[in-house]
Amino acid sequence: MKIKSACHFILPAFLLLNTAALAQNMDTAGTGGQASLTTVTPAAKIDNGQTQIAALPLSTYPPASAAMPTKSALLQSSKKNRKPSKVADNNKTKKLAPKVLSKQNEDPLLISARIISSAKPESNDPQDKWVALTFDDGPSPVYTPQILAILRENGIHATFCVVGRQIKKYPELVKQIVAEGHKVANHSMNHDEFLYKKAKKKIKQEVLCENALLAEIIPQTPIEYYRTPAGNWNLSLRKMVAAWGMKPLGWSIDSKDWQRPGVEKIVSNVENHLHNGAVILMHDGGGDRSESVEALKKIICKLKTESYKFAFPK
Repeated sequence: MKIKSACHFILPAFLLLNTAALAQNMDTAGTGGQASLTTVTPAAKIDNGQTQIAALPLSTYPPASAAMPTKSALLQSSKKNRKPSKVADNNKTKKLAPKVLSKQNEDPLLISARIISSAKPESNDPQDKWVALTFDDGPSPVYTPQILAILRENGIHATFCVVGRQIKKYPELVKQIVAEGHKVANHSMNHDEFLYKKAKKKIKQEVLCENALLAEIIPQTPIEYYRTPAGNWNLSLRKMVAAWGMKPLGWSIDSKDWQRPGVEKIVSNVENHLHNGAVILMHDGGGDRSESVEALKKIICKLKTESYKFAFPK
């Protein structure tokens, strides 16, 4: 009985010592050969009187005083451990910039093909207001001389968009227009309103034949503008005109005198849309233009009252 009782106490003590040593060895291996302090939980007795050893070191659990990691620390750790994504061109991200066409790179022909619809200021004074008067479909032996007389009386210069078939009949009027300081513009040979839809050969014939005719009548006068009949443009026609050394001429105010709506209506059509830099469309040919002549007198009076000055289209 005595031997049995001794073994009963010696064996648990032996096991307790070996367990502590094992825990110390494990801690030494985990710390690179340096022993760390390891606390072992005391043995616990179960109901049958035998001793159960708890071999897990307390160092396995974090101390109660250890602070919990913050959310930002976790995110930072996640970024460090994240695998780098594949980036093209040696880790340099390429961004496709939108194509911006600068004026330096723009096609010079397209620049010349822009439709002109504003008056060219003849001074640097920002307080000055400018308009440009233009007359289409002449010359007319009846109405062109009347319009020239009104312009002469008021010291105004304008632009006359002449038709080839008319200048063949009245070349002396073309010479008079130029002699009085006005400009002449090409308005095609036969005023075909659908010329822009025609073949290039036809367009070339209509436009360049008139230029050749004008060169015979007013040989020293450059033809700066071309105004297409009824203002019907497309890009192809504009580029052709620009390639021939002329500027496409438009307008910003249509007096609609070609509708013959009455003198007062023609005047109000201009007054209601009047603005600085306006190019005004009127007619000296193509039919009865008696309303246009009378309306022009009132329009000029209105423009002068509002201190407008007169220039050519730019």
